Amino acid sequence: KASNNHKPSPLAGMPIGPASSILNPVIIRYMYEGGHLGQGRLCRLHPTPDITVSVAQVIHALRDDGVDFDQFYACAYESQESTGGWMPLE
Repeated sequence: KASNNHKPSPLAGMPIGPASSILNPVIIRYMYEGGHLGQGRLCRLHPTPDITVSVAQVIHALRDDGVDFDQFYACAYESQESTGGWMPLE
């Protein structure tokens, strides 16, 4: 149960996607502010050989998909270190 008396976010919890590997791209779901997950778009990026993904790679993949960073900023949902929240990707 969330400590702030709010319902847990539907974004929190264990990932449901397949594990990443060099052969599989990382799929990024994104949405614009005010949007809903069901309205989200998908784009892909390929992780480095050590299967890590950097913020720069995520920003590059989003930019390649047409996101205009002069009008929008990127955030990631974090639930490992807190009860969950959006953090800017910088």
